[in-house]
Amino acid sequence: MKKLAVFAVLGIAMSSVAHAAEVRLDFLDSTVLSGSNGIAGNGDGIVASLLLQDTGLGQVTATLTNLSLLTSSQFFGELKLNLSPFPNDPTATFLAPVSKITFDENGIQAPKGNRYDVSVEFLTNASARLGAGQTTTFVITGQGLDAADFLAQSSGGGPMALLHVQGVGPNANDSGWVSGSAPVPEPATMAVLAIGALGVARRRRLRKD
Repeated sequence: MKKLAVFAVLGIAMSSVAHAAEVRLDFLDSTVLSGSNGIAGNGDGIVASLLLQDTGLGQVTATLTNLSLLTSSQFFGELKLNLSPFPNDPTATFLAPVSKITFDENGIQAPKGNRYDVSVEFLTNASARLGAGQTTTFVITGQGLDAADFLAQSSGGGPMALLHVQGVGPNANDSGWVSGSAPVPEPATMAVLAIGALGVARRRRLRKD
């Protein structure tokens, strides 16, 4: 019975993490789906990080950071995202370097036959592009929308998200697509959750005694 209680509490703890008010998608240089293999991330191999936060009822604020080395010429051209469920009449607000955001359920084409629901396009001229070390923010609103809705594969069974990286290679004239996924919790994080669950279970048992 004690073991069952511990696992139940741990399950609740993990569920609360899964349904947190924010999620993160990392785009790694080891996940090139199409194009140049010369795409390079930071010391951890991360090219970009997308933080999605619930900031209001049916409102998610997205923050995309270019984590390429500061000496890199890499910048971003497009970002493809999924939504499940797809909200009714989604809208977006943004500023440069974002130039356009399009919504089309399973209608946005991407490499390898993948289809997405959201397309975010960026300015690519030298004075306005999202270069190394820079961050941009945009807001997506829709009925019932929350950050966890972005954790869905494409309709073709592909990655949760795709990012088009430009300015790649020694001559900065190559490009490629890297896939984004939610990072797996580190073992240390899992251990903390387990310890916390054990403590809660023990307190409950002492109360009963």
